[in-house]
Amino acid sequence: TSLRISQFTCPILSQLVITPVQVLGLDFYNRPLASMMDRIRFQLANYTSIVGARISRVAPAYGIGGIGNTYLRNQWRIFCQRRKERNTTTTTS
Repeated sequence: TSLRISQFTCPILSQLVITPVQVLGLDFYNRPLASMMDRIRFQLANYTSIVGARISRVAPAYGIGGIGNTYLRNQWRIFCQRRKERNTTTTTS
């Protein structure tokens, strides 16, 4: 359970930190002459909408997809182990 919670929340929570850094970099590139106060105002005015959009893109792919991928990989591993055990017991009998 804790693995699933962390797989879902870590990509989402990382967006809270990563988004301002990326937006600041884009702002430096697109508005090289803007003052630092203009940059901070831009960050504050658009933070929630940008983070919300990024979370809506990241959550399904890395959160839900990560949980699904882990589940399917574990099921496949169990299937392969049982098949190998079955083949080994049939061969030795």
